[in-house]
Amino acid sequence: MTGDAVPGVPCLQCWINNVGIYDCNGRLLDAAVLGTNMSIRWSGDLTTQITDGANFLLQKATGAICDPSQSRFLLKPQGTLANNGTKGNPCLVADLFGDFRNRG
Repeated sequence: MTGDAVPGVPCLQCWINNVGIYDCNGRLLDAAVLGTNMSIRWSGDLTTQITDGANFLLQKATGAICDPSQSRFLLKPQGTLANNGTKGNPCLVADLFGDFRNRG
């Protein structure tokens, strides 16, 4: 996957589960590897967040949104379900309000 996942590292990064996270020049970074589920821009700071399923053996997948740069969940929806089991992909992803960066 690719995205702006490591604050302070210019450009986008690329990561592979169980391998590592790399900068745009191919250097391995000393940073935690994000999940490889669906990426989303949720926080408003232009970094990449990941939608994630719950532990499907213990919980129902709810489509939580994790912000790895802040090491926390930004959204843990209650009373909802997601599809694809462990991935927790939402059934719909849409930009309802437009690009906030173009408001001036």
